[in-house]
Order: sequence, then structure tokens, then C-alpha cells
Amino acid sequence: MPDLSACRLLGYQRDELVGKTIMDIIAPEEVPRLFAVREALLVPGRVERAEWIHKRKDGSFFPGEVSANILPDGRCQAFVRDISERKRIEDERQVFVSLLDNSSDFIGIAIRTESQSTYSRNQGIGHRGERGG
Repeated sequence: MPDLSACRLLGYQRDELVGKTIMDIIAPEEVPRLFAVREALLVPGRVERAEWIHKRKDGSFFPGEVSANILPDGRCQAFVRDISERKRIEDERQVFVSLLDNSSDFIGIAIRTESQSTYSRNQGIGHRGERGG
């Protein structure tokens, strides 16, 4: 039985989601990969974690991080987390890294928080608490 979180995430009422298969809620291009993962899940105690593209009732898609396993009674159990915001931030970060890597100019950003952070092309992204020099 789908829980309320799954209903909210996918945009369905509970009675609409009952009877749907996994193929109804993943992107069509993900279906071939599903069969390979199902085989891996048949190994007792195996848990598969991966990113999948899911399809909402309204036809929109979102990236989800899935942790799935097969229960002893043969039912599939899966936990899905919407990672749209994380993917958006990763994409923005990649643009920034590309700008840094391809620039001959000094580019730096100082962020004031509890601990001051400075980033520069030579340090790379994510060196917190260090000052560029």
C-alpha cells in the first residue's frame, strides 16, 4: 500500500496509485535498467541504491534517489527521495567550476558564515576555512 509521502511526491491520490506498476512511475528510458536491477535484487539481503528519473501523474519528471530491496515474502520495498534541488545545485556548481577552470583571470568568492570561506581556481571548490593566496 503506498504511503502518503509517495502520493504527494508523485501527485496521485492513494487509490489512484494502488495498482500502478513501477513502469508507470519511472521514465520510459529507465525501463531497460530496471530489469538488470531486479536481477541484482534477487540476491538475499541485497539493497540497491541509485538515482532514477520518476514520472509524476501530471507527466513531469524528477530525479529521485532510490533505496530498494526485496522483502522475505517477495514484495519489493523502496524508499524514494526527490533530489531535484541537489541536482540543480550540482549543475550550478559544475558551471562555476567550468568557469574557474577555463578562465585565465583570478576568480574568487568569499562567503561569510560562521567560518569564513574563500574559493579560488587554484584551491578548487569546497576548501572551507582556508584563505586563497
